[in-house]
Amino acid sequence: MPIVPQKITGQQFAALDRPEQLDILCRVGNRKKLQLLFDAADGDELLALLPPQDLFLLARELGADQIPELLGMATPEQWTAFFDFDCWTGDRFDAGAARPWLAVLLDGEEPRIVEILLGLNFELLTLILLQEVQVVSGPEELESEAERGEALRRDGGYLLEYRDEEGAKLYGALLDILFRHHADFFRYLLEAVRAEDESLLEESVYRQRADRLVDQGFSAPDEARAVYAWLDPERYTIPAEAKIPLGGSATGAAPGALLQLARPGGTLALALAGGIDAGTAWELTCLINRTLLADGADCGDIDEIRAVAGRTLGLLNLALEYLAGNDADKARHCLDEEYAERLFRLGFSLTLRLRQRARAVVQSAVGPLLDRRFRDVIEPLLPVRPQFPVAARHPGQGGAQPFAALQEVRLVEAWLDQMEVQRRLFEDHFRFPLPAAVDDLSVAAGEPTLSALFLTALANRLLGRPFMPQPLVAGDVRTLHGLVTRGRLVDPELRRQTLTWLDSLEAGGSTFGEYCLGRWDDEFCAVAVEALDPRYLGGLIVSSP
Repeated sequence: MPIVPQKITGQQFAALDRPEQLDILCRVGNRKKLQLLFDAADGDELLALLPPQDLFLLARELGADQIPELLGMATPEQWTAFFDFDCWTGDRFDAGAARPWLAVLLDGEEPRIVEILLGLNFELLTLILLQEVQVVSGPEELESEAERGEALRRDGGYLLEYRDEEGAKLYGALLDILFRHHADFFRYLLEAVRAEDESLLEESVYRQRADRLVDQGFSAPDEARAVYAWLDPERYTIPAEAKIPLGGSATGAAPGALLQLARPGGTLALALAGGIDAGTAWELTCLINRTLLADGADCGDIDEIRAVAGRTLGLLNLALEYLAGNDADKARHCLDEEYAERLFRLGFSLTLRLRQRARAVVQSAVGPLLDRRFRDVIEPLLPVRPQFPVAARHPGQGGAQPFAALQEVRLVEAWLDQMEVQRRLFEDHFRFPLPAAVDDLSVAAGEPTLSALFLTALANRLLGRPFMPQPLVAGDVRTLHGLVTRGRLVDPELRRQTLTWLDSLEAGGSTFGEYCLGRWDDEFCAVAVEALDPRYLGGLIVSSP
């Protein structure tokens, strides 16, 4: 019977060989991972094989100060990664963000603290101290040989000033441990702090960090933005040549933490239901990391990482549903044969097509006149990264969310179809100008909209006038009510004739007609004739008294 990773016991885990153990660690959540590592006799060896980003995300989710014993087993390379992920804002290093990590390190055994400090990237360690500690003087400035010798034995002979009291406690303790266990390195480090120019050192450490992040599945920020490059859905095909595997090593674990933060849905979930092999895990991790960089996300903010990872997997699922529908085997084939990044670009490009259509509508003559229910749909599509409008599923509700399924694209396409029909009706078929013909109008519920213009023009035609959105006068309102109302709704025959006429002008025109006549049903016909107030009528333009 196959083992369910989240339910595996410590005894079952211990019986597995090393590759199987690493696979389990890749697939379980962080709390289960923590339990398995602590229970394992060789937990420190397993921990050393985890991708640094996975360990960093574990610490961010559970709290670094809550797991000092585990972090004490981490390698110096993993500790360097903690600072790489959490202590930079753009190209500027933030030593203040390093303090919580070093405070956790200080909770460990002194020999282990020294081992980690010696193994950290030296220029990174120097930069941390340079921002926190000022070396006022060194032992060479002591004139008395006896005094100098005593100072060298006592504290290395350096006079130090710290940025603040909290820093004095933290860095004073770390430097004291380092001096007592490895005085030569202590002196070498402080001399580097004295000699280095902070700006030049920060620039050098930033470049080294970028190189290290490449090894973790990141890319240069300029390259990362290419993840959003257009890929024409109509011309897309899976390349015939085999793809080259990304990332990984023969001995280390495949990454899994990012995939635990944002669980895949839809067809992507079906394709991965049988498990995620190491190659796919590396591809998906590299993809999410590229979008993190492209979005300018904070790689140390677990909530921001979770949001970006969710958006990324949602667009990847969108592409798979476009190519494979709900066929899990076909979707798995797409993942095996095509790079995840190109699939992501395909999914994103499907939303870009919606944006292109939305912009064309907004920039047309009817754009400023769209009714609120249509504006609620179109506005979330206009940003550089289009989002799914909640109003497309629930008219009248605002808000937006990341696209994650093909059904959402199809739903928005149907709304855009309606808006394009409205555009053609007003630009190609209705013989009145927009919007100059509606100056100085008193319109219920705001400025004139397409539905109000159409219904006012229809009202004029029913009153024996030209089909124009000429404002009605107050006396027209009761007459019109009698003409169009049957049983508190629009007269069925009038509805049929109007919808048939609109369809004859433009295929699908009746959909706009249904919406407009629905306004009359709710806002005009449902009102008793004696209660009609021209100032508060929906769907009609009435001139001011």
